[in-house]
Amino acid sequence: MTARLPGSHCPDCGAFCDAATDTGEGGAVPGEGDITVCLCGSLLQFGAGMVLEPLDWSRVAPGAETAHLLRVQNAVLDMRGRRSG
Repeated sequence: MTARLPGSHCPDCGAFCDAATDTGEGGAVPGEGDITVCLCGSLLQFGAGMVLEPLDWSRVAPGAETAHLLRVQNAVLDMRGRRSG
């Protein structure tokens, strides 16, 4: 499910983002503090007012959550032809 958002610019590439798609089957709508991946491949989180911010890795639980984030990031980078190491 894709949710419409107030809109914010990626702090890395400057792209405007006004929507987010849940990568799971739950159809979750993102909220402040949730993590997302820009189409440039940057890992980000939604800050106050749903403004995109660089990801604060101290908020990410090690293990499965990190692995899932990196899989999603690499899927985006593969799509763009520039997979990360």
